Amino acid sequence: MAESLHADMCIGLVCCTGRISCGLDWIGRWQRCRSCGVLGRDGAGQRNELFAQCLIRHEEQFAEITHLIHDILVRLDLDNEEIRTRVESEEYQSLVRRAFRDRANYETKEKREHLRKLLSNAAHPGVVPDDLIRLFIDWLGKYNELHFRVMATLRSNPGATRADIWRLLHGETVREDSAEADLFGCLIHDLSLGHVIRQEREETSDGRFLRTQTRTRNSSPYLKSRFDGEKPYELTELGARFIHYVMDEVVKKLPR
Repeated sequence: MAESLHADMCIGLVCCTGRISCGLDWIGRWQRCRSCGVLGRDGAGQRNELFAQCLIRHEEQFAEITHLIHDILVRLDLDNEEIRTRVESEEYQSLVRRAFRDRANYETKEKREHLRKLLSNAAHPGVVPDDLIRLFIDWLGKYNELHFRVMATLRSNPGATRADIWRLLHGETVREDSAEADLFGCLIHDLSLGHVIRQEREETSDGRFLRTQTRTRNSSPYLKSRFDGEKPYELTELGARFIHYVMDEVVKKLPR
């Protein structure tokens, strides 16, 4: 009974992605054409081969999505009426469609794991607001594994400086004008601009941030290092929730 319920829901969620069902129709046509010997006639072998390869890739993509949705459902307690109602709701299925609209959201094994955990958490009513889920789905496509390594480092080492983050990720010292330094600066810039990380700030008991004290002007002829070892960084509240819901298994709502 439970296996049948999981199978029915898996089929329903895969079909709700919309574009995938269209892909199945094309795959079926290609398979029929191949079995009838249509592909390869009239000197169109190269075009047919390209067409066939595209459809094979589409079929592989469909298999990835099916496997991922199955992994989500087998971890859910579908005997729980609230969870089952949530998974069957248009709101949840809209999130599923959004998640699989762009393959950048699940193009690597690591991202598929992140997406699985995010959608698993989203299946539990009241754990994560849908507005945040939509934003976090977009972030999965926007950030790559290097960004996630920086986030994970700050999660494990709150208050780490740029120098600390670099040391924990790479260890070896590089020149300020190197490609490695440029890439590292880009990662910090992307995450800071995206409100995922920030420099630590002092705040009051009611959550108001205090203005940074003005310091005397630095007379050094050198620009501040991209591996600065003075200013500590932290995940923003939004960044902490993102990492929480994409890196942890089904969790309780994160307290404020």
